[in-house]
Amino acid sequence: MSSLFSFLIIMTLSSHLLAAENAKKPAYCIAHRGDSKNHLENSFSALRSAYALGADGMEFDLHHTKDDIAILMHDKKLARVAKSRPGKTCPLKTKIKNLNLVDIQNNCLLKNDEEIPLLSDVLKLYGDSNTFLFIEVKDKPSASTLADIKQFVTYPKKVRIIGLRRKNLKPFKKLRKHDEYWQQTKLFKVAILPIPYFINYGFNSYYRTIKWLRLYKKKTKEYGIWTIDKEKQLKKAFLRGFKFLTTNKPALCLQVKQSYRRGEYDKEDPFFKLENL
Repeated sequence: MSSLFSFLIIMTLSSHLLAAENAKKPAYCIAHRGDSKNHLENSFSALRSAYALGADGMEFDLHHTKDDIAILMHDKKLARVAKSRPGKTCPLKTKIKNLNLVDIQNNCLLKNDEEIPLLSDVLKLYGDSNTFLFIEVKDKPSASTLADIKQFVTYPKKVRIIGLRRKNLKPFKKLRKHDEYWQQTKLFKVAILPIPYFINYGFNSYYRTIKWLRLYKKKTKEYGIWTIDKEKQLKKAFLRGFKFLTTNKPALCLQVKQSYRRGEYDKEDPFFKLENL
């Protein structure tokens, strides 16, 4: 019994040390579609708010129009977040890939009365800000999209190109073979389930797979987790040493981050127990 008790004490202390060690590692709060808790997702307001809060990075989604212009939009269609301009009819139920940019700009607004952001305009605002830019490509990027990123982003090391489909990441992977600028960027595979550790991308995985992810962390270049909005979930992600935490609540994430970096955590917190690390 004595040896078992000693073993448990040692393992408990080890879990505390691991938690403290992970708390000191660089970890970053990435605002999911901007500050989407308080503003319409992927809008200028959401991005401005996330930046003003001091988020370590901003994630946003791209879809391309028929004439190959990248706009910030998560869905294939405009219906969920856009509306018609007064006196106009916005083609809300038509796929973005079947619309020219002029059709969108002349007839549509976001539901918060803002213009639908173009990638080029967003990069002109934040491309030299030294903040992480998580650019999720929902379809195949056009030549103009690649050119805009290279032209307007001053710190390519802060760029993470992310995507659910590998085919959308392939143009970037190809560029990385011979272009020094793109070699400084990094690619992320978005995953709902943990993916094989031998993949040559980093990965950004669904938060409910957090217990499995520790099997892969040492095998990948970088790893992140999405989308986590509860304080206990954020604590657990920090404790386990994830590098990027994508969240709809960047202010809460930053608060938890500062608490752990200062060592202001409760050692009786159940998330410090060995089985939860």
